[in-house]
Amino acid sequence: KKLKEKIGYMPDFFGSYENLKVIEYMEFYASIYGIVGKESKDLIMDLLELVNLEEKKDAYVDGLSRGMKQRLCLARSLVHNPELLILDEPASGMDPRSRFEMKGILKNLKDMDKTVIISSHILSEMNEICTSVGIIEEGNLIYSGGINNLLSRMSSNNPLKIIVRDKVKESKVILSELPYITNIKENSKELTVFFNGGEIEISNTIKALVLKDIPVVSFTQVSENLEDVFIKITEKESK
Repeated sequence: KKLKEKIGYMPDFFGSYENLKVIEYMEFYASIYGIVGKESKDLIMDLLELVNLEEKKDAYVDGLSRGMKQRLCLARSLVHNPELLILDEPASGMDPRSRFEMKGILKNLKDMDKTVIISSHILSEMNEICTSVGIIEEGNLIYSGGINNLLSRMSSNNPLKIIVRDKVKESKVILSELPYITNIKENSKELTVFFNGGEIEISNTIKALVLKDIPVVSFTQVSENLEDVFIKITEKESK
């Protein structure tokens, strides 16, 4: 029981008493935890403000949009001030604006020192919210750790894109002489350079061009996003 008091849970498909007003809905769940009277009123208004629903307090739950209902469910799961919050697909079925609002709310929860565990298939947005990730394949946890460490590890051998103002052919010759370069692709003034190594090799690559008076306009290493990494890791596991 004590453990449950520290956990808040927001399911993907949630029950909402649609014949109740938003304020009544929240009062009902607050009363379950023994929160009543002025304490209940103050808490509910704080939570509705957190999820941007304070202006909807007198609206019927039935009339809320999908995104609003999900934010209301999130507020409900915070009534007892849990230390750990478990969210199952919190942005499922939301339009872009609603997802943007939900991301802002989740960032606020992180700033409030809440530990938030999110189960989601919308991996592109997890980069902006989460600090750690666990990847599950067929019920098995195949990776657990920091997102930045994972992205850095998976991107270490990603190609380098270099844009030069001119001297493209000369640039290719210079790069081909570097021992760690494995392949070079040319597209107009953009060179995609495949190599073995890390930051030192990237630095040496640009240095080699500059020393030969090649006008380098820009360079960047192709980065991975969480979706790309998920596919790579799960493909390895399935082989």
